[in-house]
Amino acid sequence: MLLFKVHDTGIGIAASHLIDIFESFSQPQSITTRKQGGSGLGLAIVKKLVNLHDSDIEVKSTEGIGSTFYFELKFNRADKSSEVIAKYSDNLQGRIVLLAEDNVINAMVISKLLSNWKITVEPAKNGLEALEKSRQKAFDFILMDIHMPEMDGFEAAKLIVSETDNPNRKTPIYALTADVTAEYRDEHHSYFNGFLRKPIELSKLYDALMSIIPA
Repeated sequence: MLLFKVHDTGIGIAASHLIDIFESFSQPQSITTRKQGGSGLGLAIVKKLVNLHDSDIEVKSTEGIGSTFYFELKFNRADKSSEVIAKYSDNLQGRIVLLAEDNVINAMVISKLLSNWKITVEPAKNGLEALEKSRQKAFDFILMDIHMPEMDGFEAAKLIVSETDNPNRKTPIYALTADVTAEYRDEHHSYFNGFLRKPIELSKLYDALMSIIPA
């Protein structure tokens, strides 16, 4: 049995609202006009997911201090631990990647994965910034998020490969996306060497990078 807890230091929830917050489209009236307000569906979905695992989610909250959400899940113990084989190749050491990703958490996670292989990461927070950085120096490969502000990944990749004086016009570009329909848009396939779905899987990221490194 595992206990999961999520604690925040937000504005808290009044005791009178705690019974309703897991209902669809329900929100404490005090936050509906503030930036914390959402659709009122998030907690309802969470509750249904936890219920599907024969459990329930509870909450404790104090106004002005924060809230704690928690639930327990029962798992079957594995017969034996599965051995995870770490992949590593010296061929990736010292490589430089341009990472275009507007989500700070996603960028941090991917950067950590790449640093484990001694890869240097040059970050860009949107397609426009990625395009500008691609014009300044050559990279070994580019990881390009599809949906970004200012300029999306499709447009940025298109411009990089089409600019005759861009030092990265032949640099391998992999698209990063949670949009499962993105990789089926034929008109964009010529801009990318492949698509990596989010959340990024370590083995698929490794295999993708190794496939474009000369033997």
